[in-house]
Amino acid sequence: MSSSDPFDGETLSRLLGGSVDAFLRDVWQAAPLKVAGGFGRRREEANRGSGKPDAAGFSIVNVEELFHEAFRRGDADSILTFSGGKQVDARNPFFAYSNRCSVVVNRADRFCRPIYTLCEAVAHQGRFPYVFCNVYLTPPKSQTVPAHSDDRDVLLVQIMGRKHWTVYGRPPVVLPYKDEEVGKKASPLSREALDAMGVAWDGFVEAGDVLYLPRGWVHEAKTQEDSASLHLTLAIQTSDWDPASLLRTELQHALRAIPSSRHCLSREAMAQPKEGISPQLSSSDLAAWRQTVSELAQHLDPHRGLRDFHERLRRMRLERAELFTEEDKVRGVVAPPVTLHTLIAWNGCIKVAACDQVSNHPVAAVTALLRLERQLLGDPPSSLTMSASREVVAVVRQLSSCPEAPRSVQELVGPFDDLSRLCLANLLLRNDTCVRIRD
Repeated sequence: MSSSDPFDGETLSRLLGGSVDAFLRDVWQAAPLKVAGGFGRRREEANRGSGKPDAAGFSIVNVEELFHEAFRRGDADSILTFSGGKQVDARNPFFAYSNRCSVVVNRADRFCRPIYTLCEAVAHQGRFPYVFCNVYLTPPKSQTVPAHSDDRDVLLVQIMGRKHWTVYGRPPVVLPYKDEEVGKKASPLSREALDAMGVAWDGFVEAGDVLYLPRGWVHEAKTQEDSASLHLTLAIQTSDWDPASLLRTELQHALRAIPSSRHCLSREAMAQPKEGISPQLSSSDLAAWRQTVSELAQHLDPHRGLRDFHERLRRMRLERAELFTEEDKVRGVVAPPVTLHTLIAWNGCIKVAACDQVSNHPVAAVTALLRLERQLLGDPPSSLTMSASREVVAVVRQLSSCPEAPRSVQELVGPFDDLSRLCLANLLLRNDTCVRIRD
């Protein structure tokens, strides 16, 4: 770590509020743990005297820049949006949050250098092969996803706002793999199942707090009516580096060296079995299977799986470094960020033609469809539509009623917090230039 980095060799100790060795001995994979102010203390020390204003109230992650980079460089799963506890296609993260959707940025360490630095610092002190980070932005009175378990250990770092967490006891699957996670996809956990697990920890996580969740422990979180929430999930992917994972890799290598493992099964074994009859290997298949098993031990190398793991890790680190090298090349041409003090004004070439009420929209907060008309000199008029919540409609009416009068982002009426004001300003700036930045 360079001297300018806000994290050092003691980052994980500070997050945990004490000795890493004691945590790994007494808490790790055995119980949840909340550390009050674990991140807040370190953040305050790192930023003291920096002189850098932080309009949204946090410093480790600039949400606007993160959204832009994930939207520009990410894949289809980089940004997920949720409304009413269900995943929805909300087009882009700025639209999503300004219309009261939750936004999740997966693997945010690929798009934000401070988050990448934090992940590297935690991995270095904990001697973890790697740590990655997902970012969760949740509007007030919301739940991003229902109760579920994960195939990894996680440290939740609360950046902004507060969230109420419930961690259930008696994990349904001890140290699960990806396919053993519960409460995800189309199989939600029933209230009866949750009650049977009991509650291991229940309480609020405030800005600056850290919450450790062991691999496989079912949990859920909700925001309150008066507070949005932004938190980082530092994922320690322990299911990737246990003995079973290394053995699976080694078995693939060993089996390829045994000719009998490559032969097709007999036609009898592959035939569709009769109803009520369990499929069985034929005598020839059984002989080949026994031959393969008998030769397997002599081809197994207990260290080869670990060597393969470290080679994959080396390639992954190179790819991540290249991502930030590419980011530095384009940073000089990226537009300056919008802040709460940025002045914006409605584009006088765009008129609000109608505001139609809608119902049953996939995004629960959307209640209207704005129809806008653009008239540029010498061109025929064109129209565009915008799905909008009550808050978005209020801002459009505020700005379009007086196009010649610029307003600061902080003056926008309707949005539920400053971060939603920033998201909405970005949305309008990039949605056919409905608004423009004024000096």
